[in-house]
Amino acid sequence: MIPQPFDASSGSPGRTVVEPLEDSLRRGVPLVWASGSGSSRRALLGWGQAHRVTAQGPDRFRDLDAGFAAFLATQSRPSAPGDAVPPAPAEDAAEATAPVAFVTASFADDSSAASVLIVPELLGTWRDGVLLVRPNTTGATADLPPVGDQGVFEELDLRPGTLTREGFRRAVAAAVERLRVGDLEKVVLARDLEATASRPLDVPALLTRLQRANPESYTFHVDGMVGSSPELLVAVEGDRVRSQALAGSAPVTG
Repeated sequence: MIPQPFDASSGSPGRTVVEPLEDSLRRGVPLVWASGSGSSRRALLGWGQAHRVTAQGPDRFRDLDAGFAAFLATQSRPSAPGDAVPPAPAEDAAEATAPVAFVTASFADDSSAASVLIVPELLGTWRDGVLLVRPNTTGATADLPPVGDQGVFEELDLRPGTLTREGFRRAVAAAVERLRVGDLEKVVLARDLEATASRPLDVPALLTRLQRANPESYTFHVDGMVGSSPELLVAVEGDRVRSQALAGSAPVTG
C-alpha cells in the first residue's frame, strides 16, 4: 500500500516534506529501517522517545512485547483486535492505527547486551522523494529536527577481533574435518573485526553510505545499533508471513 498524504481531519495531522532520503537521514539521528533503490527505495524513520523498554535473558522478547502492550493500553488510538503489536510495514506506516516501535534484540539468551524497544514520538515514511511525518503517539510534543550539515564518512581502521585471520583459517579447517567424519552436519562460522575512527562516527553519514552501497539490503539504526543486512528474518503483512533468508538457500552443487 502506498502512503497517502496526511488528512488533518482524520485525527493524525502530519507534515509532508519533499527531500532526498539523504536529507531525511540527517534530521538529527533518527531511528531507521530503509531498503531498496530507485522507485522501490523507501524508509521508516522515528524521532524522539515516547517509551522505552529494556530486557535481557531468555524472556527478553516476551518482556519487550509485554512492555509495548502496556504502553499501547495508554494510547487513545486502538490497535487491531487481538494484536499486541499491530503490523506496520514501512510502506503502510503512514496509515498505521497504533504506535510503531523500533527494536534491537540480542541473539543469545546469555548476552550481556540489553535488548531495547523504542516507541518514537514522531514517525516518518520516506518514498519517492517525499517524507511523510505524523505523531506516533497521543500527546507527542517532539518537533521534526532540521536537516543537519552533511557529514563526511572517514575510512575506518580495521583490526582482528576475538579471532585472527590465521585463527579463522584454523577454525575453517577444523570444521571441514568434523564435517568429513560426520561429527557435524552444518557449520556457520563468523569472524569479527573491530573498527576504530579518529573521532566519533557520524551516524547519518554512515547510514547514507550503507544504504547506497547495499540498496537491496535492510539498513537500520536503533539505539546505537547500526548495520545493513541482506536477510529479513520475518515480516507479517496482514495474514501473510514472509522471510528472506540466505543461509541454506543456495543449490547443492557437490
